[in-house]
Amino acid sequence: MNRLFRQTALPALLASSLLFSASAAAQTYSTSNPDNVPNVTVIMGGTVASNNNGLKQGAAGFTNSWTPGACPVGTSYQYCDDLRFGLSLFPKRGASDTDCLPSSHQFFAAKEDGGADVVAFFDSPTAATYTQHYCHVASSHPYRPLDSALTNQNALSFPGGAGATLETKTKWFKRPNLALVILDALPQTSNTILDRVKTSLKAACDNRTGIAGHVPPMPTWVILARDNTSSVKPFTGLLSAAGGTGECCDKNGAGGTNCVPTTPAHRLDVCAHIETRTEAELRSDMAAARYRCNGGDALFSTGAMDYGDATNASNGAALGLSCHLGAVNPGNQENNSCTNNGRTPTDVLGIFACIRQAPLGTDPTNMTVAFCDNDGLNCIELTDGNGIDFIDPPNNTMFMISEPYCGKIRKGDGEAIVTLCKNAGKACNNVLGGRGRCAQGVIACHLNGDEYCKQTLFPMPEICNGLDNDCEGQVDNLSSTTVTGLPAIPASKKHLNCRNRDACVCPDGPEDEHADADNLTSYLAAHTGKCHCETALFDDEFALGSDGNHGDENQAACAASSTSNNASGLGLFALGLLLLGAGRRARRR
Repeated sequence: MNRLFRQTALPALLASSLLFSASAAAQTYSTSNPDNVPNVTVIMGGTVASNNNGLKQGAAGFTNSWTPGACPVGTSYQYCDDLRFGLSLFPKRGASDTDCLPSSHQFFAAKEDGGADVVAFFDSPTAATYTQHYCHVASSHPYRPLDSALTNQNALSFPGGAGATLETKTKWFKRPNLALVILDALPQTSNTILDRVKTSLKAACDNRTGIAGHVPPMPTWVILARDNTSSVKPFTGLLSAAGGTGECCDKNGAGGTNCVPTTPAHRLDVCAHIETRTEAELRSDMAAARYRCNGGDALFSTGAMDYGDATNASNGAALGLSCHLGAVNPGNQENNSCTNNGRTPTDVLGIFACIRQAPLGTDPTNMTVAFCDNDGLNCIELTDGNGIDFIDPPNNTMFMISEPYCGKIRKGDGEAIVTLCKNAGKACNNVLGGRGRCAQGVIACHLNGDEYCKQTLFPMPEICNGLDNDCEGQVDNLSSTTVTGLPAIPASKKHLNCRNRDACVCPDGPEDEHADADNLTSYLAAHTGKCHCETALFDDEFALGSDGNHGDENQAACAASSTSNNASGLGLFALGLLLLGAGRRARRR
């Protein structure tokens, strides 16, 4: 089995900061631990499930996509046994309520080799007995409770919800939990009770977000059965958007009739929108083609996956679901039968294989994701939108590794390393090689999990504050700084560096901090005046502040004293000259 995560207890180097001492090493997860592989629950209606080899292409789609061992067909999947599948069905009511089970039923939870078990179930002699409870094709009273199927699946996956124990919740957050819904018609109680559209969308919205810190997200992907009713297509677009795997826009809203779902200004928040619409209004909106829905920019955002027109088997007859479940002819998609009629194969199972779930309590800002080769020596850090895409904003605990790294992982040509830097962002003052303000930083982690002090402050011109501002190792060396390339202090602020004289005094100690600022203006503005230039060295010009007035009270006093003393000295000097002149005249006489 190809294992998606490997949890390793790497001995991380603790950051020995004077401000902070790390108490635990960072955690690192990679693509090798079977405890972390995704759970995928296939959810379909009885009409899809029972029509094994017919137009619906329900179970037949899986039969065509698997080989023994639960691997999708294709040479690019030699390391493909990396998904755990489960199966849930929801019923279609027959002529009487006793003809079928009243709600969704989980035939088996997601498990290793579950894909093969899905196929084996539908190929077994007893399959017809089970599916007949879910589908009486001749009945005119279809019962399609998709809402309860989605709600029940979430409850079965996370029993107890927010009230579960911490130990149980920790297990839930070890692996992604994904839902794959296959539909052929709108959800409703019967042909006369047209309901369950709004509640089904609401269930998908609730599953998509989970409960932050308690229940992980469960996004929903949607595939149209090969033979489907025309009314269901608009709904599947909304359902994929509600489930976090598609985008929609409202033709009556931003962008108008030409709105583009992937344009941020046009994008419709389906989960908020449905709260403003009734069941009848939503059905009327869909019938009027009010919404435009498709896939998003991220690879996981497939939108509703269609393969075949309504009630027309010919457009999807060749391969049906197989075109979405796995690459039928890897590396040569443009020439295989999945591209018939302009359709594009999705390879949704390949997408699932590259989805990750961050452990319980992870702060996404403290998480680093990297793609590493198999020996773990060469790693490339991946960031949101550049190597990874988050599936559950704003919580951002589930993400997909995008191409080209996803394809390499599926082939066994590398692995994803997820580093949880528990202490990231906490203050430290031991930046390697840093002096003065340049030694200040925050805790961060290397890709292998080792913590270090990441520099956040950089050299600034020396000013009178009792600190080493230019990071050369000397404090207030205002006349002899040797650091070049620093921004110049403007003339209006020259009083802050004593006009390049070593005349700074700090009678009450240095400034309290290094002026945590990223530009010269805010750096100079942060000077508190706790330190000042030696008053004995000031002349009137030196004492002036940036506004033409005296720089501070001490400087003003010094300037006033200097002016007064100068005036007295000039008077005495003049008197002396007069007396000297009078003496000389007296001698001449």
